[in-house]
Parts: sequence; C-alpha cells; structure tokens
Amino acid sequence: TLSFHSDLEEIRAYVEKEALVKIINNLLSNAFKFTLDGGEVSTRIGVNESSNLGPEGELEIRIEDSGIGIPKNRLDSIFDRFSQVDSSETRHHEGTGIGLALTKELVEMHKGTIGVRSREGEGSVFSIQLPLGTAHLSPDEIVELTQDEDNIPPPDIPEEEVADVEGPSRGTAKPMILIVEDNSDVRLYIRSYLDRDYRWLEALDGVDGLEQARKQIPDLIISDIMMPNMDGNELCKELKTDECTSHIPVILLTAKADMNSKLEGLETGADDYLTKPFEAAEFQVRVRNLIEQRQKLRETFQKELSIVPSEMDLSSVDQQLLEQVMQLVLANLDDQEFKVTALSEQVHMSRQHLNRKLQALTGLSASEFIRSIRLKQAALRLRTGTSSISEIAYQVGFSSPNHLATAFRAEFGQTPKQYKISFQNQD
Repeated sequence: TLSFHSDLEEIRAYVEKEALVKIINNLLSNAFKFTLDGGEVSTRIGVNESSNLGPEGELEIRIEDSGIGIPKNRLDSIFDRFSQVDSSETRHHEGTGIGLALTKELVEMHKGTIGVRSREGEGSVFSIQLPLGTAHLSPDEIVELTQDEDNIPPPDIPEEEVADVEGPSRGTAKPMILIVEDNSDVRLYIRSYLDRDYRWLEALDGVDGLEQARKQIPDLIISDIMMPNMDGNELCKELKTDECTSHIPVILLTAKADMNSKLEGLETGADDYLTKPFEAAEFQVRVRNLIEQRQKLRETFQKELSIVPSEMDLSSVDQQLLEQVMQLVLANLDDQEFKVTALSEQVHMSRQHLNRKLQALTGLSASEFIRSIRLKQAALRLRTGTSSISEIAYQVGFSSPNHLATAFRAEFGQTPKQYKISFQNQD
C-alpha cells in the first residue's frame, strides 16, 4: 500500500524540478524494492517554521516503509558511492548504492540535508529537509518561470526504469554520449553528470551498445566491463575494429583496480579507463578531454592545407580510411563529375556511412570533404605561381574560374587573385 499526506494544500519552494523528481523516484524505488508483499510505503510532506537551514523555515519530505530495514553497521555508509547492502536477506536486491549517493548530492545541491532511521525487520524512514525562501541562493541560481512553465506536471515514469531513451533533443549541437551499463543506478549516476553539457543514449549490455553505436554514431562511449551477453572489453574490440565506429573514443569502467585488468582494457583499444568508485570531477574532465581531442583533430584537418593522416592521432583503421579517400579525391582531382557517389563506391561504403564517418573524423560531410581537398589543392598551386588561376580552376575540378573564385572566397575569405598576391607579399 502506498499512501501520501501533505500538511498543506500547497507549498512554494525554489527547487530544480528535474532534480527533485530524481530524489523522490530514487527513494520510492528503494522503498518498493525492499518492502515485501503486503507491506506499506508512505510519503509525508510538511513545513517546519523553525529551521537551521534558513530564516523562512524548511520543507520536510519523509518516505517511510515497512520493509526489511538496513543493518545497523551499514547505516553510516549507505550514502557513499558504490556502497552495498550485503546481507542474506537483501542479496537478491543487492545494488550499487549509486542511487542514494546521487540523491544525497542532489539534496545538498539545494543546500538541504538527508538522513535515515532504520531497524532490520522493521523498515526505514528517509527524511529530507530543504530550506524555503531564497536566502540560501545566489541571484544567478534563481530563475523565475512563466505561468505555463510553472504548471508543467513532472514526469510520472521513474527515469531509472526507462531504458534506451535518448536524452536532450538531437537537434542541439551538444555532443552525443552512449552509456553502456547493465545497472540502472550506475546509468542514472553517470547520466546525472552529462545532462547539462551532453546528449545521451543508453544501452543495457554490450550487444545492445554495439547496435546503438553503429546506428547512432555517438561522440563518446562510456561502458562498464562486467556485463551479460557481451562484456565491455569485447564491445571495445568490436568497436575499434569496425570501420563504422573505430573513431569513437571509449571509456571503460570497472571495479577491478589491478594493473592486469587495466592493461586488458587498454589492449582492446580503449581510450581511457576509470576504476569504480570514481570521483565525479575526474570523470567529467576525462569525458571533456576526449571529446575536445576529437574536435581539435577536426579543426586541424579543416585549417591545415597539407594533411598527413599518419601524423594525426588516429586509429590504424581510421588512418587507412582517411588516406584512401584523400588519395581517391586527389587521383580524380580534375574530374568535375567525381562526386560522393563515385567516392562511396570506390571505398565500398554507403553514402550515409561515408558521410557519417567523414563528419566524425574531419567535421565535413563527404561533399564538403571533396570540395575542401579541391580548394586546398588550389591554394597550394596558387602559392607556387606556376599556373594561371584559370588553369588551376580546371586542374582542381571546378567548372569555371568564377566557380572557383566563389568557393575559394567562402573558404579562405579572399579571391584566388587576392590570396596569390598576399602570399607573394609574405615571401
């Protein structure tokens, strides 16, 4: 039986709605999980006018269950990351403790407190206190909602129960991260540090992760090692040897801290390796660094006139592909009809696959890639000064000098003539 009681009809408080939903979902989910058939779970909400948290009092939320309870010697550590309740009565429900660690962090983000009272065999009571008013908040933490936004109801499906759901809209420019993890608490914990800056996808095991990686081509993959069906090491090996996904950085997560386990993960081609429990700040830095490294490679390709794939930080699979497509474009440089269809046929890829791959490696679609190579070759030839602009236009596959001039100015900010003069003046 689930019951709800509030001391007041309405309580106004400054909270982040999504965070509050996560807090309530986590606590209710645990209460349901550890309460046997015929048991009771209750939620009570009220206001304490006298509070140490703020001058306007505090909101108190209590979630109580008649479940199996928590051993006394574990009460002090249940909010620690990766702490587990490990007893014969609860082994079939044993979890990672990530949910409660995240709950505590979200409560403290609101300048609040959370506590627990429990006895084995009698149940548990979790109490949350959140300060009311705005004295505890800085001006930049306060966002006044419109009436329409204020009336939006919270989601009624616990987030940790929704698998394979895409995060923020794919229409944004935020990088996409695929989380491959069979434990819902860990997925929720990882996701909580990605929501602000990244889009995300979830997969429940290596097989699911490989399928989604090939279909969605994310910017980064975070995968646990120990999973059913296909573990993280095998997943990483499959990703790094598949032309479609070989460029995607992979972070492997494991509870094993020994050097052999780490070496095994790195030998499969993993770009980074984190041992549980990991610090949130370190996790965020490593994610950001890997994504920025890929972005810098794309920027390097677009800026430099002469690109040597072997000198770029690429996997052997990606290096070979980039060398192949560059050589094919250069071999057909003066052929105006050499376009994406011909290129995709010669590298034995579909147009869509080739577009995605080149976009990931260079930041350019296949057609933009071909045009970029043509324009870079035009710039190099203008520097030598041995051919006229008209001759160069046809040498690099443009239909006319005017066509070259338009494209060249869009790429370099100068006409071919201006570029040639400016380079000669530099000499």
